[in-house]
Amino acid sequence: MSLAFAFSSCSNDDDNNNTTGVFTFSSNSVEVITGKTATVSVSGGTAPYTVSTGDAKIATAQIDKSNITVTGVKDGSTSLIVTDKNKNVGKI
Repeated sequence: MSLAFAFSSCSNDDDNNNTTGVFTFSSNSVEVITGKTATVSVSGGTAPYTVSTGDAKIATAQIDKSNITVTGVKDGSTSLIVTDKNKNVGKI
């Protein structure tokens, strides 16, 4: 099974990019197989960044500079929340 993440945006973007608020992500969705990892990168905002998941029972995430590694824990879906030094927040 796999986990799916999709971007949500707080802005009115008419183009089809991977931007949420002040952040730009390398992909507009992430699927992770249980027990495996996937990586997505973030830019924009002000480093350093932190990342958390909406439900750590579904997936965990770690960030190293601008690279987020997502690990699938069990079937389901959740979100990733990225926060920068200035408390700007983006969700995947």
